[in-house]
Amino acid sequence: MEDLENKIALVTGGATGIGKGCVYALNKLGAKVILVYFQSKNEAEVIARELDNITLRKVDVASELEVKELFGFILNRFVCLDILINNAGGNVSFHKTEEYPTKDWINTFNLNTLSVFLMCKYAIPLIRDGGKIVNISSISGKTGGAPGGMAYAAAKASVDCITKALAKELADRKINVNAVSPGVVRTKQHKRFSSKHYYASLIEKIALKRDGLPEDIANAVMFLCTSDSDYITGQILEVNGGMW
Repeated sequence: MEDLENKIALVTGGATGIGKGCVYALNKLGAKVILVYFQSKNEAEVIARELDNITLRKVDVASELEVKELFGFILNRFVCLDILINNAGGNVSFHKTEEYPTKDWINTFNLNTLSVFLMCKYAIPLIRDGGKIVNISSISGKTGGAPGGMAYAAAKASVDCITKALAKELADRKINVNAVSPGVVRTKQHKRFSSKHYYASLIEKIALKRDGLPEDIANAVMFLCTSDSDYITGQILEVNGGMW
């Protein structure tokens, strides 16, 4: 895989889980990384101590004001951007539809979908022609997700749609826009919402009989960040160990 020496990359939700895996992989390939976090300050600071060329920014990616300020900072500090990885997201709560709090539905879409729109809205003017946008989706956007998780599934399906629409919109600038759709990955989301029994039942549905690691997803993201993927755009790359 080609190196990304001196490329400027931004990763949202970059302090933990899949985002953290992407930050380490980008750093290994030589990129300068802007790590955006919101709640995981301690984890972000540990990464910045361990790696060179890491810039930390605390941003609520669902706040247009904060996102706009972030890209003002990037313009002044870096002038441009080469790679945008929209990773921030997650489930807010699980409920039956008739019991689902409307506030949780709105917050789920703000975290998973509005954030992608806002990041792209303000990043696109700074992304150099030939740049890369990779959105982190979910198998839930294809399957409908777990019982009670309709809001998250619908939000991730929207991310898939955004990906395809932006790929068409930015094709004349040779900016590739793709998504990576993970299956079951060992992250804090499953630790929070999945019982051991339920998690084990998910593993049984995977052809390779193991859950994914953040590094498994990061490897796919890195491919989409390099020139090896120049003829790939508007695609949803499923990385799930074999789930149908």
